[in-house]
Amino acid sequence: MGWVDDRFKREAATSRKIGPLWDSIRDSIGRAVMEYNRHVSGTDCTVYRADCTAKANMCMRLEMRGTKPRSVEVFIDDNEPSLNVYDGVTKESKEICRYRLNDDLTAIELYSENPDSISTILTVDSACEKALSNFLFRPFPLYR
Repeated sequence: MGWVDDRFKREAATSRKIGPLWDSIRDSIGRAVMEYNRHVSGTDCTVYRADCTAKANMCMRLEMRGTKPRSVEVFIDDNEPSLNVYDGVTKESKEICRYRLNDDLTAIELYSENPDSISTILTVDSACEKALSNFLFRPFPLYR
């Protein structure tokens, strides 16, 4: 098998694995929102979440609808192998991490690279923390 066949094999495997990765990301976001809301219930800081397709096919919007409404969208880019967050206030997208098929083609792994191109593998929860931390905790919310 040549490199073209290898590329098709990797792309097919990635296409099969991206859905389960997104499900894991959605689950992690859901747990984070539930935990967060448990601490801030009854305040302006309650977070609402919903699937959306504003930025990509795999996208979730989180909103705070209080006196200072704001939102973010966490999404897997349709054109780049990356997980991103879009800030509804600043109107800017930021890459959180990238994803790739692992060496034995059995799973997709999330990773980030430092300026020296050294990769660090990330868990789904750590990637979601990077995506949501500023939205949830800057400024630190009022809580009960």
